[in-house]
Amino acid sequence: MIRISRLLFFAAIVTAVLVFSGNAERTRAENVQNAQSIVPDPFEQCLNTGDAKMAVMSAMIDCDDEELARKNVVLNQTYQVVRKKLNPAQQRHLVILERLWIAHRDQKCKAEALATGGQDGQVTWYGCMIDETERRIDWLKSRSF
Repeated sequence: MIRISRLLFFAAIVTAVLVFSGNAERTRAENVQNAQSIVPDPFEQCLNTGDAKMAVMSAMIDCDDEELARKNVVLNQTYQVVRKKLNPAQQRHLVILERLWIAHRDQKCKAEALATGGQDGQVTWYGCMIDETERRIDWLKSRSF
């Protein structure tokens, strides 16, 4: 009887430790997620305040413009980091690639905006520019030049 009680006691302690450690891991993950949600995304914050929240097109376009400016800063910083890792020949090649990408991006986004038309076309243009810029940032980061 004493042996069974000791086994049950030991099993209870092991169970408590396992449950606690699982909760601790879950709590850490929740804390990270909560911390990320505390820092608001400037674009989402812009769209959820003032006239943009009321779906006033000019205010929404202002939010898009600010977001594109933020993305361009990140793109230029990423480009400079990558460029510094390259030899002169690779740098010249990267400049050519960037110029071709810019021309392609501009044509693609202009075509999408024209297909949509009006103020909605402006929103489409900004969405395209932001998406293409994000893709380019990811592409530059993924290269091992």
